[in-house]
Amino acid sequence: KSLVENTIEKQLVSDVPLSLSLSGGVDSNVVYSVMRKKLEKKFNVYSFQFKDYGKFNQDFTVAKRNCNFYGDKFIPVDIGFEEFLNNCEKVTEILEEPSANQCSILNFCMSKTISEKILMTGDGGDESFSGYDRYRSIHIINFLQNINFLKKTNFKSKYKNINRLFIDNPKDMFLSFSEQNIYKNLNKYYLDFEKIDMKQLGLNHTANEDLVNNLNSVSLLDLDTIVPNEYLLRNDKIFMDSGIEVRVPLLDLDIINNVLNVSPFRKFGYRFKSKNMLKKIFKDDIHSLVKTKWGLQSPLAKWMKGPLQPFLYEILSKEYYDNSKNYFNFENIQNLIKLHKEKYFNPELLWSLVMLQIFLKRFNL
Repeated sequence: KSLVENTIEKQLVSDVPLSLSLSGGVDSNVVYSVMRKKLEKKFNVYSFQFKDYGKFNQDFTVAKRNCNFYGDKFIPVDIGFEEFLNNCEKVTEILEEPSANQCSILNFCMSKTISEKILMTGDGGDESFSGYDRYRSIHIINFLQNINFLKKTNFKSKYKNINRLFIDNPKDMFLSFSEQNIYKNLNKYYLDFEKIDMKQLGLNHTANEDLVNNLNSVSLLDLDTIVPNEYLLRNDKIFMDSGIEVRVPLLDLDIINNVLNVSPFRKFGYRFKSKNMLKKIFKDDIHSLVKTKWGLQSPLAKWMKGPLQPFLYEILSKEYYDNSKNYFNFENIQNLIKLHKEKYFNPELLWSLVMLQIFLKRFNL
């Protein structure tokens, strides 16, 4: 506990006011608890509030009640479908690459709301303290592999979760749970598409490492790839466009070096609960409302069934940018838009196509 608190305290040093991005999850509330203890002056707290769909505001509701309980100023960052409609081209211009992660739009809106020049966040706790649902799945798979007496065979099944019981390389396990597997029927919508394999990972520090086949190795691969190349780079570009520094104390090297290799059984506990260890350490410091990890979810998929439908048809057409006919099958994409409206289908892919199309036109590719 002292390691985490001291690390966060070191990053509170500033000659200008600080602020906090707060959710209903454990990570940002751990940062919040240290800020309350160590900062003499009150600070502003920001959280996303989604219009029209109350069930997506669980994080917001918990964050607001926490702030009211502790007496800090709470400032909502209101998000509606208009924020996605009006800001996706600007965000693409800032990032200089396509990003299907809806957090790009959300953080851009937060950056235009914040008055302070430093924003504290709880980003990074999931990697070291095992917060993702896929981490729990990998931990259970690793546990079952210990009693899988056939794991040295070349057994193949049509079910991916059964095949995962036979994976003995953490890089293959990492790819098996990577975001590229979220999308369905990619070859129907792209004219030439291939998923990346282990040789194309683009590792920074672990390329030549002989990693042990367990969850901590997969977490390390996240820290070597998507965390610096996507999460941190994206946030840095978006917030620095408004002159705001984002600090991520839970990604401090001291925490990673001391926590990453703690046994996954200790991190999850015998009941396989995400962030079990972190919750226990700070159970007396964070509000009792902070229990469940919802993750940052917006009603984007619902908006794409309704008010964003005209926008989807406009962007995902040859008329928007003719050169993209070299990349997309527009007939199938138009059917995808219609299908999603009818029965909620492949929304992650749909939004990724939108952002890629905007990127292609903006940079004349």
